[in-house]
Amino acid sequence: MYDAANAKIDDDDSDLESMDLDTLSHTKDSQLQQQSIQQQQQSQQQLQQQHQHTSYPQSSKTIPVQNSASKSKTSSQTIPVKPKSTNVPTNNNIPSSYSDANNGPFIIFIEPIATTTRASQLNLTSVGRIISSSCRGNLISISSSGKSKITVTLTNRISADKLLSDNLLYQNGLKASIPHHRLFRQGIIREVPKDISVNMLLNMIDSPFPITNIKRLQRNTSNGSNEIQLVDTNSIQLTFEGQSLPSCIKLFSVIHEVEPYITPTKMCHNCFRYGHIKSLCKSKALCIHCGNKQHDPDNESDICPKYTLNLYVSTVKENIYPIIKNVLNIFFREKSMNMLHIKISLSKKRWLFS
Repeated sequence: MYDAANAKIDDDDSDLESMDLDTLSHTKDSQLQQQSIQQQQQSQQQLQQQHQHTSYPQSSKTIPVQNSASKSKTSSQTIPVKPKSTNVPTNNNIPSSYSDANNGPFIIFIEPIATTTRASQLNLTSVGRIISSSCRGNLISISSSGKSKITVTLTNRISADKLLSDNLLYQNGLKASIPHHRLFRQGIIREVPKDISVNMLLNMIDSPFPITNIKRLQRNTSNGSNEIQLVDTNSIQLTFEGQSLPSCIKLFSVIHEVEPYITPTKMCHNCFRYGHIKSLCKSKALCIHCGNKQHDPDNESDICPKYTLNLYVSTVKENIYPIIKNVLNIFFREKSMNMLHIKISLSKKRWLFS
């Protein structure tokens, strides 16, 4: 009996020892597994911090990152991704569009982006093929309007604004714009006292059409020392949005008649032609006396042969001032064209007075 009891006790001790060994081994395995999981999480956090501190231009992309502790669950984190480079250009400079106050006609100018493009390279049929998909059913006409410029006339404002933002034109080296005189109309009101500021005018004018700009006109005057100064006048220039010019506006409940504004005639002192000024001239400088290229003032041998002639002689003679010969006729022609500017297009005016 005693031997049997001792044997049973020995068996129980061996079982306890085996259970302790299994528990210890299981505990060590779980600790090792937890340590490996923690190491993986730390390495993943370090990689994420490196991605966050790395700056890439432009866009970011959401990438699902798989958790190592539980493979069945995924968490989405925003990590910056360097975008792929593309060679397709995009048009980021969209010009002004037609407003609701504009009643048409809706005209768009199309011209090449590069200034070196020749007029022969801008074909009407080629441009029509490019814009036909975006303006299908809304095109009225496509015509040439001067050198390297095409005029597109559309039926409505939505089609015109859509053509302005069409990236297909930009990809083909073309740009679209609206003529300035198709967006605004300018008028003049008179007998406005000089002590009324422009800001006060902007707040107190009651107009049926939106006003985008107000400017007080000035004129040149000479003082006693023959110096030219700009002096304010009682005339106010108003710029209205759209193509409609109101017949009158109210200022402090006083009715003022709105007259059409006629652009002053401009003469270039570089090429001595009309329609632009010297700072915007693209032609070569000419001599006002002989009509040839401008002479070098530092070169004594390069002297104008007609500079020494009597300049008080009538300019009707052909040997004096050939550039501005019949200058009065040209001036009045340009003046008449500016007067018609408020009613017809520029190409029509050129055709009438050519």
